[in-house]
Amino acid sequence: MNKNLRGLALLLIVLIMVFLNADQLVMSPFMDQIMREYNVGFSELGVLGLVFTIFGAFISLFWGYFGDKVNRKLLFIGGVSLGEIPCFLTAFAQNWTQFFILRVLTGIGIGVVFPLAFSIVSDLYKEEERGKATSIVASSLSLGVLLGVIVASLIYEFTGNFRLPFIVVAVPNWILALVYLIFIPDVKRGASEKGIEELIKAGYVYPRTINIRDYLNLVKIKTNLLLFLQGIAGTIPWGAIPYFLIAFLIGKRDLSQSEATFIYFLFGIGNLLGIILGGFIGGFLYKIKPRCTPLFCSISTLIGATLAYIVFAHIPSKAFWEFAVIGTLASFFSSLTGPNVKMMLMNVNMPENRASIFSIFNLTDSLGTGFGRYIGGILANIGFMIPPEKAIDIIRFSRLDYSLAISSLFWYPCGILLFILLFLFEKDVKVLHDKLLEIKKYMKEK
Repeated sequence: MNKNLRGLALLLIVLIMVFLNADQLVMSPFMDQIMREYNVGFSELGVLGLVFTIFGAFISLFWGYFGDKVNRKLLFIGGVSLGEIPCFLTAFAQNWTQFFILRVLTGIGIGVVFPLAFSIVSDLYKEEERGKATSIVASSLSLGVLLGVIVASLIYEFTGNFRLPFIVVAVPNWILALVYLIFIPDVKRGASEKGIEELIKAGYVYPRTINIRDYLNLVKIKTNLLLFLQGIAGTIPWGAIPYFLIAFLIGKRDLSQSEATFIYFLFGIGNLLGIILGGFIGGFLYKIKPRCTPLFCSISTLIGATLAYIVFAHIPSKAFWEFAVIGTLASFFSSLTGPNVKMMLMNVNMPENRASIFSIFNLTDSLGTGFGRYIGGILANIGFMIPPEKAIDIIRFSRLDYSLAISSLFWYPCGILLFILLFLFEKDVKVLHDKLLEIKKYMKEK
């Protein structure tokens, strides 16, 4: 694939992921309206957040497996459709059951596209370039969530209509998916691997595909296992904090809707900058010595955890600028790790296993995100009943500040696991290089 077509492929993947991830928290700015409309409380929203993420992640295991065996392009487009059609239909849900089912179906679409996107990118870019490429793709996740919340908040504030945002964030991907389908060919597996790259260009076909037995071998790679475990711990706060942040700022810290939305925007900017700079810094450190990357991730995660705990446990009501400054820094430092985790997974796993490894990683990440939302909802819920029509009172008398402070502490074990990886990652990179040399010899002999 030439440079221009590769750039177009990356751009389309990023834009598709932006709008697909805009679906995730599109309901965040009007949770009180949803509670009134469907007669539900925080516990039901927590359950929805859990099922939304985890059910999609389990389905992505199957999608990831077939993504390592068949045409990834068609699976990618199918996954986008699977997410955007029910998102669009959510606008017409007449009761909680319909709303719940359509949101879960949207979650499936998001879950199945994730492993395919990173698998495709790993074959578009060489080992040394993957830190930058993954930071760009990973930033689309953050940018999408931010876009969804801001667009939904603006539409809701000016129209009072909580249904319209679901339509607005769904429609653009119908056009982008069609453009990808028409102009981007299926990316050849192994097309960017050292040694093998030239053989693929010469017309050789990468000889291996995944089989079910390979799944056991994937978890035997120590880097994979530690990244899975840190993913579960590290995404619990990422599940709870964005999901409940606006409700916390309005109901527990007495900020206005516009102030809370602006701070959410700043959190999102910090997150976006952290992802982009994190991938570039991690890629630079990887070129110096691979083990420098997990060390950098460990330190930045621990700093982010400390700042996040201060935000939710120690900043008083109406302290707008404290929330804005410390919150943005917390979001920035906590985000530096994300793209480097994905880059490390790419660089210790064989080309035929990458969609599958990202589907497993998506599952572990989703377990943390889903349980973060669920636990956040349970901890925030008060022990007595307030009518749903008084939704803002539910927030005011809840333990939402306690819930988010506890959630932020889960970044500490995440940082410790990343530090342990300092002693393992470089060895697993070398093992992969040795395996690729064996495959290169096999391809030449064949």
